[in-house]
Amino acid sequence: MTTPRLAAPESPRHRSNADLDMFSLPCEIVTNILRRLSVSNLQQARLVCKAFAAASEPHLFRRVYISPSLEDINVFQYLSNHRVFSKYISEIVCDDSVLPERHLERPVWDEWWTASQNRRDFGRTEVDCSKTSQDQYIVFQKLHAEQRRVEDQGTDLIALCSSLPSLPNLRSIVITDRTTPPWPTSPSAARRDRDLPTNEYWSTEVFRGDNWNQRTSPHHGFVNMIRILSISGTVIRQLSIQGARGGVPHRLFSLVEPQDHNHLCTVISHLQKLELHIDTHIWEDSWQKDCDSGKIKRIFAAAKSLEHLKLSFDMGEGVTLYEQSPFLNFATCFGSTTLLQLCVLELESFEVHGAHFAQFLAQRHALENLTLTNFFRSARKYASFLEELRQRAVVLKHCMFRVEKRISDIWSTGRPESEELVTYLRDGGRNPCHVDSAGDSDENEDEQ
Repeated sequence: MTTPRLAAPESPRHRSNADLDMFSLPCEIVTNILRRLSVSNLQQARLVCKAFAAASEPHLFRRVYISPSLEDINVFQYLSNHRVFSKYISEIVCDDSVLPERHLERPVWDEWWTASQNRRDFGRTEVDCSKTSQDQYIVFQKLHAEQRRVEDQGTDLIALCSSLPSLPNLRSIVITDRTTPPWPTSPSAARRDRDLPTNEYWSTEVFRGDNWNQRTSPHHGFVNMIRILSISGTVIRQLSIQGARGGVPHRLFSLVEPQDHNHLCTVISHLQKLELHIDTHIWEDSWQKDCDSGKIKRIFAAAKSLEHLKLSFDMGEGVTLYEQSPFLNFATCFGSTTLLQLCVLELESFEVHGAHFAQFLAQRHALENLTLTNFFRSARKYASFLEELRQRAVVLKHCMFRVEKRISDIWSTGRPESEELVTYLRDGGRNPCHVDSAGDSDENEDEQ
């Protein structure tokens, strides 16, 4: 979208020389300055004059928030239906978290309140001390009841359905369990986190019910967003589904009815960028039975336009247990003819055969950036994989291996930087991941 041109006021005589210099800057420079400001600074800049307001608003109203909070819903509806502001909205952040129900019990609340006061005494929090424990407890009860009403009545769904047609420049959806870094937080969420018990993350335990059709599902925000986007025909280009501690369970993709599977494929078919963090819950006895990799494979097969994929797996406990079995086999998720348009590929925690994966990459002629995290169990296998890429004439602009320290310490040159890997793929020479014959304890390990 074209940013409004920053024009100087008609009567600059009352302005200082510094102000005049600012107005004399090229529009592109002023825009570049403003887009780096925080939300609070943009709000101040918008109040300077009409010219600054026009230049600040595209950055200030680029992102909107929706959550089971009436305050967030009301702000979302106001901005989405505004004649001017709605044109600037390009991203919706869906906060899928809820206030912890256990704090409705008074002993649990009192314990939290005491701990929060202790943290305040050491300057570690900004809890409002002008209010008593009872005052805040009443506020918490009201907000918790409000969230339940919103979910029961579908108030957030109604707001989304009515507002999406009013957002002509919407490109990105973020679905998360907590609007903390890297996602900026909404003002109401910031106040809740400061003055009330922290919102619950997506559970790392297996939800035994129906994730798609049960109201108590912890992923109702994800489910509703996918259905609304598909049914309304809204096309987005970027989708990010990542929790603060973990991801969404594999059951959302493998235990899904055909109609909702079609909704998923419809949304993903238009994407250019997808960031997805999945919990496999591999420690569960039933995970092999429940994890239908075929459905996951068909979902990625629908991603005909995908150029940037960031995909990671863990065990569902928020901790990657590297010594355990890898989390999901790469070949079961991706076919040989999928994702042919990829330019950027970031993968974490896969079971993969080095030669087969190198062949997969060689067939993606548009690929420029590759980042692998916890892919191979030994340093020698990274060296072998890099040699496979070299033999298949795979040339990249950026390449990075993120590995455990025990592996990087074995490499002859330490962990190689991207430039070393890229140079080797282009020009050959010494393999940056080379290890001495006795340097790798996993030398005789079978190829994954």
